[in-house]
Amino acid sequence: MTHKIVAEILEKTPSDEFSLTIEAHWEIWKSIDSQIHRIEQKLKEQAQSDPNEKIYRSAPGIGSLSARILSL
Repeated sequence: MTHKIVAEILEKTPSDEFSLTIEAHWEIWKSIDSQIHRIEQKLKEQAQSDPNEKIYRSAPGIGSLSARILSL
């Protein structure tokens, strides 16, 4: 599901109660998306200053999140 689909659903919803519920959950979703984005940005900043980042990420199957965990 995407934010675009939620907007389309809200446009076609005949029930005010359903719209209210969907809007409330959509706001929570957008808030969580925003928080995830902030965390990802912080992880990128940490990765840039970590000399071991490239070493960890060179291993197959190790992505940015795993590399950050290994660096702790």
